[in-house]
Amino acid sequence: MNIVHNLKRFFNEQQDEAAIPGLGVFFKTATDDTGKPLPKGDSVILFVEKAPRSNAFINFFGYEENLTENEAVEVIEQWVSGILNDLKKDKIANIPELGTFEVKQDKVIFMPAADQNLLKEASPDRYGLDDEIPKVGEGEVQAKNTPEKEKQSTNRAVLWSIIGAIVVILIGVFIIFGGIDMFRGDGSAQPPIVVGPAAVAEIDDEISDVQVVLLPYAVIGGSFCDRANAEAFLARMRSQGYNAELIFCNDIQRHRVALGSFRTRAEAVEFMNRVRATTITNAWILAR
Repeated sequence: MNIVHNLKRFFNEQQDEAAIPGLGVFFKTATDDTGKPLPKGDSVILFVEKAPRSNAFINFFGYEENLTENEAVEVIEQWVSGILNDLKKDKIANIPELGTFEVKQDKVIFMPAADQNLLKEASPDRYGLDDEIPKVGEGEVQAKNTPEKEKQSTNRAVLWSIIGAIVVILIGVFIIFGGIDMFRGDGSAQPPIVVGPAAVAEIDDEISDVQVVLLPYAVIGGSFCDRANAEAFLARMRSQGYNAELIFCNDIQRHRVALGSFRTRAEAVEFMNRVRATTITNAWILAR
């Protein structure tokens, strides 16, 4: 599991700060370690020794490596432990493609590596093939693109014509059979069947004053990339008597299974301890 690779991808795709538990915070900047501006468009990763306040990188790393949040933290902590051991033993810790930590005058100094520039990180969609693609002149590009665009335009026009014909047919069928069903055998009009939002208008009026309260603390029993796996785990937990629910975290694309939700952290901690003692040893609390 290459933490440095994931760290560079995180900066390329996500935020400007990556908090590393037990170490500090890496951040992306357009100036070098002396404060001098880099060439336009370039950026570099630097480090500041302060308490981490965000778990965004932990979640990103766990998602990329298919790990739970606790497993991701454990891997990162082992990586940090290796850095700290090198600093304690040799006063220096080199991290390839990232930089070097060095103890100078009882302070830890970070010097970025010369080859860490984020723009040199190949796009995962190109697989390093950019240099193999021949250059094509502007006139040649236009000559190649024009027939293709005309073909695409023609295909879209045909598709929309087919869709329009189908819609007209469906409307005609609805009018014919809907008109027949509107009358009973005695010729009296039959109340129409209402479909869609109008069908629940009365119910909406009754519950319009009801507010759904999202309890702030949830005890998580599992975190999954695949929704099918999450739903299988959810069903198993419900069969064991838990009032489990599925929580989708859009920012990290993970499906979490909450075994219970609570108003106070104390209630959540008490429940989590019971879960750890009986069912899920690595259950944890999500504050939302």
